[in-house]
Amino acid sequence: MLVLVGIHFSSKAQSVCNCWIMRDSSFHTVPFAYDSDNTGLDSVPAPPLYINDDGSTKAIKLPFHFCFWGTSIDSVYINNNGNISFGQAYSSFVPVGFPSHNYMMIAPFWSDVDTRDTFAGTKSGVVYYKLTPHYLVVQWDSVGYFAEHNDKLNTFQVIMSDGAGAIIPSGANVEFCYKTMQWTTGDASGGNFGFGGSPSTVGANKGDSINYIQFGLFDTSGTLYSGQYPTIAPYDGVAWLNDKSFIFNTCPNTIPPILAGISTCDTLIACIGDTLDLALSYLSSNSSDSAHSALLPAYVPGVSIITNSPGNTDSLVLQVIASTTNYGYHTIRICGYNNEHPADTTFTTVVLQVDSAQTGHLNVSADTICFGDSVRLIAVTGSHELVWSTGQKTDTITVKPANNSIYSVQIGEGPCALTLSKNIVVNKIPTVTIKKDTICNGDIDTLVASNGLSYKWNTGQTTDTLILKPGKDTTYWVVANNKCHVDTLKSHIAVIKIPAVTITPNKQICAGESVTLIATGGGTYRWSNDSTTPSITVTPSATTTYSVLVSDGCLDSAVTIVNVNTVWITACCDTSIFPGKSVDINAASSGNYIWSPAAGLSCTNCYNPVATPDSTTIYTVATTDSAGCRASKEVEIRIKCVDFSVPNVFTPNGDGSNDVFMVNVYGVETYNIEIFDRWGIMVYRSDTPDTPWSGKNMDGNDVKDGVYYYIIKSSCGVKQMDKRGFIQLIR
Repeated sequence: MLVLVGIHFSSKAQSVCNCWIMRDSSFHTVPFAYDSDNTGLDSVPAPPLYINDDGSTKAIKLPFHFCFWGTSIDSVYINNNGNISFGQAYSSFVPVGFPSHNYMMIAPFWSDVDTRDTFAGTKSGVVYYKLTPHYLVVQWDSVGYFAEHNDKLNTFQVIMSDGAGAIIPSGANVEFCYKTMQWTTGDASGGNFGFGGSPSTVGANKGDSINYIQFGLFDTSGTLYSGQYPTIAPYDGVAWLNDKSFIFNTCPNTIPPILAGISTCDTLIACIGDTLDLALSYLSSNSSDSAHSALLPAYVPGVSIITNSPGNTDSLVLQVIASTTNYGYHTIRICGYNNEHPADTTFTTVVLQVDSAQTGHLNVSADTICFGDSVRLIAVTGSHELVWSTGQKTDTITVKPANNSIYSVQIGEGPCALTLSKNIVVNKIPTVTIKKDTICNGDIDTLVASNGLSYKWNTGQTTDTLILKPGKDTTYWVVANNKCHVDTLKSHIAVIKIPAVTITPNKQICAGESVTLIATGGGTYRWSNDSTTPSITVTPSATTTYSVLVSDGCLDSAVTIVNVNTVWITACCDTSIFPGKSVDINAASSGNYIWSPAAGLSCTNCYNPVATPDSTTIYTVATTDSAGCRASKEVEIRIKCVDFSVPNVFTPNGDGSNDVFMVNVYGVETYNIEIFDRWGIMVYRSDTPDTPWSGKNMDGNDVKDGVYYYIIKSSCGVKQMDKRGFIQLIR
């Protein structure tokens, strides 16, 4: 057995040996401003949780100076898409590889992060930060990807510091830390279910194409690592980042190789006889460097580098063989260096603890017992301390399990402890279970006997399960035995009658009509339309089968069919004609034809009458079939609007010529005329053009000769045809 242990020293703040910082009240949600219209950051920030897509903060003033390849940084922008930028905010969701002349940023995982939370299932988290006089921590905790996906989540962190204190080991000023990483790419970046498309970028970039570091480009699942600068897909597997940390210093002009896979804070614990092959990587600071590695004295027996592949990424395997020759505690020193002159070097020291493996064995008084019996377990351990799963620490324990149980004992402590276990089988008292003790006549029931080695039913069967269909109340029994018990078990099944159900016979109705269906014979009812009353009233549009489930302790059902007699008819066609003109209209049906109104029609019982209406008219054609079912359709004949003129003089003297003031109009749908004398008094009013003015006032008396003013308001469809003018009356 071999265990890799991370040592922790502080519970208040991060020590040099605790990568992930646990959040407390000193952390705050990052105050992202949301770009709701893609024209720039909104003046009002996102909602209280600051859930967003492509959001960024306004400039955040740092209370310390951050050294970035010779530039002193005093303020930063936190971008939702997995990076911290300098000089300006970046809402870009499509990452680019480093070096790049366009971006100045530190990117723990530059990708299309989307913390909006509208889908069901696992919920996306948000982004948090903590700012102190000496460092800034930003955590992306369980965040999803575009568009609003949260089936896979990523958790990662970045620390920026002024290099003082113990927040980051070895005097470095940047640390990336990862927990579980599950996705790489959003939908808008060519991703499919979180992978593929444009890869996510991990690293830092000054924007001058000279100073940068890239830890990888990630576009796929799994742990396969293709290197820091892969050129073709598939690139690096995102799970390779799980539980890793990268510590580096962006202050000097060059960065020594960075170790991945183990850190100064780790302790290797191995048991004598174990062999550990630990895969490590030294990452170069840029694509033109090569990294190398070596063990440093004093050398530890059994510890060696068994494979080593120097290059842009130096992949090596550190092997530890635990034996009596390296028993105890040792210090392993390993270094990584680049091809610069002089070389930039990273030194890492880890602790190796080799412990002896524990030995012993476990005896029991019986592996199988009867229910209610006890069993004794004895641990033979020599002089080692032990503890049972029951909490007892004596060599011998006595237990009385009610069910099959596993008991274990741990011999010794730590990773090299030995755990032994035994499974105790308990023969229980035989039982019989019945599916239903009351069934309906004709139903099937099941009896199951258990905890026996053999069974004998009064029906003659010898299986553990009895499937039967009793026609009356019946008692069944079984003789069940095992090594501990012989029992006769009885069960009684009561059989009740099925209710007698009646239902309304099949009905025939016309389309649009209703019918009431009635069921009898039960205490409760459930119709196929979910009604629960004995009777229902239905109006089906087509022939429909209705069923009812009736319960009176047992269930029965009945069905009836409502046949709908559908009568069909069509009519054609709506049109417009000029006054005095005719038009053919027609119909087709499954029966006879009756047109109404009759005015203006050449026939009322044919299928194709000629219509000559005086005004806009809606004609209705109806049909009735042999069952008395009726259907109808309408045809509208509109009279086209024809402008009209108004006479300007009339002579109501009784000579039979021009005795009335008549306005001839055609096709109007509304009409109103009002006539006033020279003092504005109304002398005449009518709502129809069919009633002319005979020269009398509202009281029926003749008015005087003179000029009168008229107002005519009329309409034809949406067209308003109003007239105003003067009429002279001469007797």
